[in-house]
Amino acid sequence: PRPAAALHHLGEQRTMSAKLLSSLDVRKLDKKRWLFLAPMVVLVGVDGISYLIRVPPLFVTDFASVPRLPLIYWLFGGLGDWAAAVHDYLYTTGEYPRDICDKIFREVLIHVDGTSEAGANAMHAAVRLGGASRYSGS
Repeated sequence: PRPAAALHHLGEQRTMSAKLLSSLDVRKLDKKRWLFLAPMVVLVGVDGISYLIRVPPLFVTDFASVPRLPLIYWLFGGLGDWAAAVHDYLYTTGEYPRDICDKIFREVLIHVDGTSEAGANAMHAAVRLGGASRYSGS
């Protein structure tokens, strides 16, 4: 079942931004997967709307699934763990349209993970191009 209470539309906001409201508490399960031990909470503004996103305990993420192609992995591998976890959760729940999930990903990359705007734009373009098959919404 979808944890609908974990996602909240908070209303109007003037700028795009993101703010972390918790810490990251995870345990490594295997080579690629991590288990959330505590909730991760972020406040994100996209297109004039504020979203409070709570990734719940026991959620499993692979963080950023960057293709292991040498140049791509060199540029983007290991970047954006916070954003990738939020994005994995949003894609799993399908609570928001895919384009909103991807915009949230971009904002968390910049404002929480500290990724450059150019890097965040490139990673946003990558999920727009290659992420449709992983999105659970309609």
